[in-house]
Amino acid sequence: MNRHTRPVIALRILIGGCLLLAASLPGSAQAQDAAQPRAGTPRIQFPEPAHDFGTANQNSELRHTFTLKNTGTGILRIENVRTSCGCTAALVSEKEIPPGGEGKINVVFKTGSSAGRAQKTITVTSNDPEHPTTTLTIGADVQVVLDAVPNRIMFGQVKKNEQAVRYAALTGTEKASVRITGARSQNPFLKVETDPAGFEGDPNKQVRVTLLPGMKIGRFNERILLQTTHKRVTEVPLYVMGEVTGNVVVTPNFLHFGMFEPGAQVERVLTVRAAGDASFQVTGVTANVPDIVTVLETVQAGREYRIRARLREGFAGEMIRGQLTISTDDKDQGTIPVNVFGRKARTPRAGEVPRKP
Repeated sequence: MNRHTRPVIALRILIGGCLLLAASLPGSAQAQDAAQPRAGTPRIQFPEPAHDFGTANQNSELRHTFTLKNTGTGILRIENVRTSCGCTAALVSEKEIPPGGEGKINVVFKTGSSAGRAQKTITVTSNDPEHPTTTLTIGADVQVVLDAVPNRIMFGQVKKNEQAVRYAALTGTEKASVRITGARSQNPFLKVETDPAGFEGDPNKQVRVTLLPGMKIGRFNERILLQTTHKRVTEVPLYVMGEVTGNVVVTPNFLHFGMFEPGAQVERVLTVRAAGDASFQVTGVTANVPDIVTVLETVQAGREYRIRARLREGFAGEMIRGQLTISTDDKDQGTIPVNVFGRKARTPRAGEVPRKP
């Protein structure tokens, strides 16, 4: 053995001894890994996944901050934060949270105007493999300080040029100390009168809304503002809705093709009838959507007609949106528009149960 090979042999002996020593140590690295979470795995945790504000007033904005922690060994990524209606949420910390770090989500909760229990949800999506989505809840028991009852006046169907009357009053925990001082309406065919004592001596009739002759045929949806002496709720909204009908009635008044499958033969039917003793003729049907084919059928001349509407054969679009126009010889309803809508059904993902159209 020459002097050049001696250092190499010594180095090999040293390395072999180190490997043998490591293998003989109790509790190998593999055993330690088995006892610990897999390296690089994030874990999302909310110490408080639900928050209750208790009792709150109507039309309030309540704020709360949810804290989240990364109790894993990898970087936690917050991919999305979405909420149910009436609630907004925003991540106010970094989207990537290191192991042991914390993040914060600010939530604004709008209580609305209805009394009772109000609850909203916040859905947090992350790269936690065990909990990719986490649902947070936030709620309150809403008390109404001041509102109208009913707060939605329904006139239903009213024949053209007929007059109809409906009533409303104030409600809420502070109604006894409040008076109505006036009312505003943008529709000249809605007459609004107020009497703090109640019309006809009835305290449930503090507001009288009269639908006057002359309202145009069709559906209406209006808002009336009641002025009050309350320090904070100075105006109370009162919603008024209904439909003025003429000699011709179309049912349904909205043509919905729903979620249709590509290439499917989808058909919908409209019925056009005379109201009362009226008589009319349907003179034509047109659509501003070329992919809709219509067929007009006479059920009883002058009294009832049927319109069959279907998608054009071979239609491969994503959506149907437009209007069908029914032409008649009636002096008040020469043209009757009917809105049309439909959407192609979404192709289900692998393993997903397909939705029925």
